[in-house]
Amino acid sequence: MRSTCGDVLTPPPPKPTRMSTVMMRTSHSALLYSKSTYN
Repeated sequence: MRSTCGDVLTPPPPKPTRMSTVMMRTSHSALLYSKSTYN
């Protein structure tokens, strides 16, 4: 029962990593966009 509780509390690894990569990509593109706009 405890192991299942832990599994429910902690999300699967693939999801967070995918989200982080998406966030990093979006932030990177935003940085590039702002740079090109400012220059």
